[in-house]
Amino acid sequence: MSRMPMLELFAGELRRLRGDAGLSQEALGERVNYSASLVAAVEQCRRPPREEFAQRCDEALRAGGLLVRIRDALIRESLMPWFREWVSIEQEATTLRSFQPLVVPGLLQTEAYARALYEGAAQLAGEEIEQPLAARLARQAVLNRPGPPQFVAVLDYTVLERPVGGPNGATLAAISEAAEQWT
Repeated sequence: MSRMPMLELFAGELRRLRGDAGLSQEALGERVNYSASLVAAVEQCRRPPREEFAQRCDEALRAGGLLVRIRDALIRESLMPWFREWVSIEQEATTLRSFQPLVVPGLLQTEAYARALYEGAAQLAGEEIEQPLAARLARQAVLNRPGPPQFVAVLDYTVLERPVGGPNGATLAAISEAAEQWT
């Protein structure tokens, strides 16, 4: 897996802040309610930091928002270059419309559904999926902000019935679960 500069920056700053605070990986893990092995995996660039992890570490290490800002940049970096402009448009939009004849729109995908799509694409494997997956899920924050855009999605009915991720994969349940968050 090729490392991304922002992932390395996050890992380095986490190690530095943890060291400055005189904390071991175990001690930081206890403070933020995550395992020491996860702290180690993030510090070794084997796992990208999730939003909650970054926030808790930022608070515990009194980083003043540094880790959260680096994680935000990491998420932007992990988007396909041709898609980055669209994400900026999503952030400023008052209305979003999506026509999807084959899959659930990215803004409505659950983690399991999006993961199954990435795994099925076979371009990424194992840990390589984690960063683009986190970036896709982070986009959903636009629907949770104060004054979110109106979001209209038109789907082909087969999208609701098509199992993604195998016979027991996510289908209609994925949309139902996501829709409940924003209604």
